[in-house]
Amino acid sequence: MTPVTRPADVLGAPVRARDVRVGTITGVVGDGSLERLIGLEVTSRDGRRWFLPSVAGSYQAGAVHLDTTLVLVETGDLEGYERLGAVVIRSPGQLEGMVVDEDGRLVRESPRDSPSVSLRTATGTSVA
Repeated sequence: MTPVTRPADVLGAPVRARDVRVGTITGVVGDGSLERLIGLEVTSRDGRRWFLPSVAGSYQAGAVHLDTTLVLVETGDLEGYERLGAVVIRSPGQLEGMVVDEDGRLVRESPRDSPSVSLRTATGTSVA
């Protein structure tokens, strides 16, 4: 994935393989400590959820572009996220003020201005 400077902007973006829309971004996936972007959650038109590794696509002109749908990994009911201990963020408010740096780290633009946010992980625990 080309660096997405503001992950909140990606939520709701269409996902296209070539010129065909294959889904919508419904979540941003970070590691358990919410320090690194792992990928994106894509929901297809039939409601199935897929994991898109951050290195597998590019975000340009308001859409995520893929060369092939073979990079999408079926997740079932978040079981893939659970095994990784990942955090799935589906609310733009929870991503407010966050940016992704060139190394894929999730950082706050100005920590003193951002409120602490509690996020539910796939295992039901919370991080702040």
